[in-house]
Amino acid sequence: MSADHAALAATRGRRRLIAAVLVAVTLALYAQVAGHDFITLDDGAYITLNPNVSTGLTLENVRWALTAEHSGNWHPLTWISHMLDVQLFGLDAGRHHFVSALLHAVDAALLFAATSAMTGAVWPSALVAALFAWHPLHVESVAWAAERKDVLSTLFWMLALLAYVRYARRPSPRRYAGVVAALALGLASKPMLVTLPFVLLLLDYWPLARLRAGWRLPLLDKLPLLALAAASSALTVHAQRESNAVLELVYSPLRDRAANALLSATLYLRDTFWPARLTLFYPHPHGSWEAWKIGVGAALLAAVTLAALALARRAPALFTGWFWYAGTLVPVIGLVQVGDQARADRYTYVPLVGIFIVLAAGLRVPAARARRAVAAAVAVALIALAAACWRQIGYWQSGLTVYQHGIDTVPDNWLAYLNISRELSNAGRQKERSEAMSKAFALNPQLKADTYCNAAGILIAQGDLARGIEQLRSALRVAPGHREAMRRLRELLRQRPEAYLLVGPEAAGGNRDAPAARYVSAGNELGRLQLFEESVAAFKAAIRLRPDLAEAYAGLGTSLGNLRRFPEAEAAYREALRLKPGLPEAQGNLATLLKAMGR
Repeated sequence: MSADHAALAATRGRRRLIAAVLVAVTLALYAQVAGHDFITLDDGAYITLNPNVSTGLTLENVRWALTAEHSGNWHPLTWISHMLDVQLFGLDAGRHHFVSALLHAVDAALLFAATSAMTGAVWPSALVAALFAWHPLHVESVAWAAERKDVLSTLFWMLALLAYVRYARRPSPRRYAGVVAALALGLASKPMLVTLPFVLLLLDYWPLARLRAGWRLPLLDKLPLLALAAASSALTVHAQRESNAVLELVYSPLRDRAANALLSATLYLRDTFWPARLTLFYPHPHGSWEAWKIGVGAALLAAVTLAALALARRAPALFTGWFWYAGTLVPVIGLVQVGDQARADRYTYVPLVGIFIVLAAGLRVPAARARRAVAAAVAVALIALAAACWRQIGYWQSGLTVYQHGIDTVPDNWLAYLNISRELSNAGRQKERSEAMSKAFALNPQLKADTYCNAAGILIAQGDLARGIEQLRSALRVAPGHREAMRRLRELLRQRPEAYLLVGPEAAGGNRDAPAARYVSAGNELGRLQLFEESVAAFKAAIRLRPDLAEAYAGLGTSLGNLRRFPEAEAAYREALRLKPGLPEAQGNLATLLKAMGR
């Protein structure tokens, strides 16, 4: 054997040993999940209470997985992986958890293989993989059964990186097909891989250096990948809108989303270096941020971005790593707000690889004595990180332990109180359950509105339309603008026009004005609830019954004005004043309208 072959064999052996150590230590850290339970939050929807999953791997269930947009996602491979677990282990939570831990360990080994193949730097690549495997921020993606999609999709992400390295070094249709296949399988596990084409372009700059030969081929070979990513994005947006998971701009203005995105990207960096107060749920402040925090976050992110651009040639690892972090955060940073959280530890699962690349590259020093000091410091840091990871995993032992930790970490954690109440209810501890539920309602009135909505659905299904509508009105009194209550009431009025007569307080019966007056009452109530289109329909119904009812025209003008249909609103107010000169609500509102129109 030649010296070159011997050196190559030694390098391969060292890489295999490092990968084996990574897997072994990671599984040792996560071994405790084998004794953990499922939790109430999402594990029911994904596994235990989902009949398409809890009955195991059947042809009918696989068909469902391929077409379902359940829980706001289309990810058939994730569903099938859960079905396979049930087929093999039943509903033994510990074994489900251990499969996720095994996938996480394999992800780390594949990350090491990909980075070392790209850079040729074995020990820095090992550091990147170790930080990925043992960081406490990644515990949520592994220890929460419902987050199987994170570890499974990242398996295909890492396989795509390996396939791309092979393709970049010796392009061929077959090798490119491997990249496409890995991306497609990853997207079928979780749409997080929509950013992979962008990351591959960063890797073309460094360390693969494909861009030195020109931009054309690297850009062209991303087009099919971008097409796959676009299709996945469209499916995901449709699934999330169908499940009403996406907050519209009226409920979450763009300026609030941008502020939250800036702060979240900064807090993820803080937690990377000091992962001390991690929890399952961080309540969204919805505009109540302290301005100085947003300013500091924006300044920090801008400074690092400018440095990465300015030093792109001298420090290409900073450029690639930083924009890996920033780019892969985009789908989960909250610009499209899905759910009620401000941020989530699980969203860092792939993005932090970019930060780890920057750290590993920054620790490479030429002097032997300095290298020994750096290696010792890194070893101490990894031990401390692994200890913090072990502790964080322990909080996921059961629903009660993870939710109590959430309250200890974030005292106004309404979601933790809500789910503690569910766990206590399952345990038959009703008094404690009521106390926890009361705290959840006090912290988030939307939850009380949710309760009214659920009651409305039951009553309407039973044929009690009047009481069902009253429950929806109660929901909107408790939480004005409650999305689900407004959606249900709007849908009800569209499908059952008689519901209009039940929305407002009933007019005194017995005289000929009663039906029209009830429509006017409904119009006023719907306007108060900001359902202006439906309010217009109610006032028009009143006018059809009583064309001489000035109050109906006045209310119609107000609702049309709120819809910014100003000429129609003016005409309605003038008709009201023709029918009843001096009518206060028409005269005052017309004056305000004319002023707004510049007249």
